[in-house]
Amino acid sequence: MFKLNLDQSIVNHCRELALEISIPIKKLIQVHTTVAIERASLRLLDVNGAIEHGKQCLPMANLVVDQVKKQNKLDQGILYWFVNGLIQKKIPISTLAAEISKEKINLCQLPLADNSEIEQKTKTLCIEAKNRLTEMRNERDELRQKTKDSFKVHRPEGPLLYVIVATGNIYDDIIQAKAAAQAGADAIAVIRSTAQSLLDYVPHGATTQGFGGTYATQENFKIMRQALDEESGKLNRYIRLAKTIISLLLMLSKMVIKY
Repeated sequence: MFKLNLDQSIVNHCRELALEISIPIKKLIQVHTTVAIERASLRLLDVNGAIEHGKQCLPMANLVVDQVKKQNKLDQGILYWFVNGLIQKKIPISTLAAEISKEKINLCQLPLADNSEIEQKTKTLCIEAKNRLTEMRNERDELRQKTKDSFKVHRPEGPLLYVIVATGNIYDDIIQAKAAAQAGADAIAVIRSTAQSLLDYVPHGATTQGFGGTYATQENFKIMRQALDEESGKLNRYIRLAKTIISLLLMLSKMVIKY
């Protein structure tokens, strides 16, 4: 194990400077939002999937946020308008999102429920979302306990063996990933398609074509994670999954991947 002989007083001073810089930034963040945060808030409530919009197929979370943003009312938070829509229309989350995406419902033109009712329903939905995430995490931990988990903070035998797959086709990636696991790989990295981070949306569904890698979509993650879970059971050794881009490979290959 390597140890950096750094001057602790300098380290402490750097931490003090970092704290001094971060405090005003934290205050700014607490009273502001971004389009990405609002989209993520909807996805937390399980607003997923894409829908045809004009000549394009766009994620519903984007279209819902865009509707409110165009009316200059996103500063109140997308959940305020969306949850009010649930109260007024009394329809499932997925149905409301689809109707908004098709421009059949305008959230900002609906009657407004009492703020306390909107707040209470929002809290309830967020707690349910948190519970879903916790349940998924518990299932993951159970699998790690059933199989031999090779992760340790200090591994005497060295870092985890990290192998890359990047065919562009998630189903071909699975074949390579299983072969790598059988050959001793501890963590499989699926390289993300070139320039995906420049796209102003999260692609949806399973993909079979990519450029320099495979698109990072929720469905692709599910497909690969399921395949690695099955392989973990066969090998009695937990196999990790990572999604990354080429520019991060050198850094990540030197790190111990925890999940």
